[in-house]
Amino acid sequence: MLGLTSTRTVARRTIRVVGSRESGMAQVAMVKPFSSLSCGLQASQRILPCARRLAASPSASLSLAPLHPRRHLFTSPLRWNTTAEKPAETPQPEVLATYTGPMAATFYRLKLFSLGSLTLASAFTPVFLLAASDLSLAGRLGLSATAIVTSVVSTALVAWIGKPYVGRMSLMPAPADGKGQEPIIEAYTITWRIRTLQTRIYQPSLIRPTSRPFASWELPENPGGVFHLPQSSSGDGSGANEDRILVSETFDAKSGKVVGKWWAERVAGTASNSGKGAQGEFKEEARCFAEGKPVRHFQVHEELLGEEWRILG
Repeated sequence: MLGLTSTRTVARRTIRVVGSRESGMAQVAMVKPFSSLSCGLQASQRILPCARRLAASPSASLSLAPLHPRRHLFTSPLRWNTTAEKPAETPQPEVLATYTGPMAATFYRLKLFSLGSLTLASAFTPVFLLAASDLSLAGRLGLSATAIVTSVVSTALVAWIGKPYVGRMSLMPAPADGKGQEPIIEAYTITWRIRTLQTRIYQPSLIRPTSRPFASWELPENPGGVFHLPQSSSGDGSGANEDRILVSETFDAKSGKVVGKWWAERVAGTASNSGKGAQGEFKEEARCFAEGKPVRHFQVHEELLGEEWRILG
């Protein structure tokens, strides 16, 4: 009975699964059944070693791929094109000397405060007139008018006092585009609307002392006798005239828009032999006029200017 049971067991297909830890593969060994049932226990003892040898034999094993193979995802870092050419930097103009107004911040805050008070007074006047109050309509109108007039007068006074004040100023060498043979002065002022204006003075020799209060320099309408003025142009083709030259230009510092220009025009037949310059140039009369609204007056603390500013005379 034991032999018969062993024979039936051996007669069945025996599957051995040998797991390989290194390759992760499964090896299945297939063993053919025996047809003879008379071997008994002796046959079963012979079959088991044979089955082991068949399982260990490479020719008798069937290799199958794993059910869930590993997937390897390879990623490469994103590389930006860093070889692009950088834009060429604009060369900064050479500066011979600089000046900073000691009260520039004070005037800025004062103008800002006066403009803010005027805005608030104008905005709250309708509210004050329409709000319920024990005052009569005439009384409210009087108070509103007083507040607005006071704000307007104070704002205008601060704007007039601080208009020529120069916050900062630079002295640069004469350009090579023919605008003048003298060093150029760049002065920055602030309007009553807190807008910065940049004024370039191409002919510093035409700067004169001024009688205007709260200002020290001006570009006068009649500068008097001056030496031969060089030919100059405004850059747009309108100044290529030997009888007039561009003295200064005023720009909006934020937008670059030209606000105004100051021209000097020669007066014909006014050359004088009595006023010869160092290079043999004769003095002649000049008359100046405005195009647009250029800045003409400047408030500068002359005691703070260094030796480089001697060009002003």
